[in-house]
Amino acid sequence: MKKLKHLILAVFLIFSLSIPTVLFSAVKGDYEIVFPNIPPKEHSLDVVHIDEIFAFYCGYCNSLNNSLKQIKKDFGSKLKINPVPLGSPTTMPGKLVYVAMDFGKADEVKNILFDFYHYNLLGKEIFYNIDHLQAAANMAGINRDIKPLLDAPKIIKKMNDGLALAKSYEANTTPTLIIEGVIKTVGARPDNLIEIVNSLLKEPVKKFRYYKGKK
Repeated sequence: MKKLKHLILAVFLIFSLSIPTVLFSAVKGDYEIVFPNIPPKEHSLDVVHIDEIFAFYCGYCNSLNNSLKQIKKDFGSKLKINPVPLGSPTTMPGKLVYVAMDFGKADEVKNILFDFYHYNLLGKEIFYNIDHLQAAANMAGINRDIKPLLDAPKIIKKMNDGLALAKSYEANTTPTLIIEGVIKTVGARPDNLIEIVNSLLKEPVKKFRYYKGKK
C-alpha cells in the first residue's frame, strides 16, 4: 500500500510540474515560469499586468526604463506596469515612487530619478539628499512637502511589501519583470518583452516605436 501511495504521489508531482509548460508552450519569448502558478493561455488577455523590479543605480534598468516610455504608449491601456523599486526600507527614492503613485505621478518621478542618477551626475547623492528628491517631486507636479509623506507608515509598508515581492520571486538580478504573476524574465530586452506581451494579448499590437537609450 505504501508503495502504491508513493507511486501515485510521484505521478501527481510529475504531472503538476508539466502543466505550466504544456499550457504555456505556445507563448513566444525567453522566460521562465514561476511554479506553482498557472500561466494564462496564449492570446487570452485584454490587459497584461507586470511587476517591474528595478534599482535606480542599475544601468540595465535605466536602459529598459528608456524603452518602456514608448512601449507603454504603444500598448496603451493593454499594458499595466507596477514599479517595484529595490533598496532598503528607508531608501528615499524608492519611497518617493510609492508616494508619487498616490498622485498618479509614478512614471514621471521614476523617469526624473533615473535621469538624476545617470545623466545629471548626482549618483548616490539622490539616495540621501531630500532637496533633490523634493525637486524631483516638484518637477513631476507634486507640489507638497514630501518629507512627512516619505515617512508615512503606509509608504514604508509599500516599500517593505515590494521588497518582499522581489524576494518571493528570487529577483536577484535587475531588472526583473514578473508578468501576470507567473512569467519571469530578466534583463533590459524590449523585443523579448514585446514578444511575450503580444503572445498573451487577445489583440496584439503590431507597430512599435520604442527607442534604445535616452530620448
